[in-house]
Amino acid sequence: MIWMTYFLFTIAVLGFSLAYCLCTPFYLISRIYPPAKAIADIIMQKGIYLLMRIQPWLKMNIQVPQNPRGQLLIANHRSHLDVFLFLAHVQGVRVVAKDSLFRVPFLGFIMRMSYQIPVVRGSMSSYYESLATVEKYLQNGEVVLFFPEMTRSSSGLQDFALPPFRFALNVGAEIVPVVVQGSEKIWPKSKMSLVSGQTVSLRALPAIKSAKYTSAEALCAEVRSQMLQELH
Repeated sequence: MIWMTYFLFTIAVLGFSLAYCLCTPFYLISRIYPPAKAIADIIMQKGIYLLMRIQPWLKMNIQVPQNPRGQLLIANHRSHLDVFLFLAHVQGVRVVAKDSLFRVPFLGFIMRMSYQIPVVRGSMSSYYESLATVEKYLQNGEVVLFFPEMTRSSSGLQDFALPPFRFALNVGAEIVPVVVQGSEKIWPKSKMSLVSGQTVSLRALPAIKSAKYTSAEALCAEVRSQMLQELH
């Protein structure tokens, strides 16, 4: 429990000083002057990277695209820790996340300010609205992260939801599969404690051009197959 207390304390300190004091003004300005978004993204990424680097309990092996442009990242989901790692290592990444997170005090505010993408679980209208936002971001050269398992899994891969792959096929998006390993051992599902001495890894696989596939099912199967091979 001591490491979780330390983690939450450092989030509170850095979150207030970086997210609220430094990032928020630039994100607000970006509503009328879009180039300010890039400045806010840099501050956010560097701040969260610093946050993760000062965690004594955390060992990381990160191999992800440094400056992806207009790509979809498709990742398996093992722990709440996963999102922190992506935000720390992929500048300006926009995460498709359940809308309940956007109602959490302080967290929800900065998620909206930083252009994260809410979706209401079970609502197809909300999902298609989020996909329209994703398309706009990709057209602007931004990178978007999907967790197609739709929930955290402690091992292997659960079935992938098809809508992200239908979307990728429709817009011709390039997909970068990213395999997450080890985070479930550090911050297990349904636990509010952290385990030290474990290593978490993020490994990006070669990009997949969706235009080469004739169906979302085939594209989904290929992405999932490559991720399973890496997990084994």
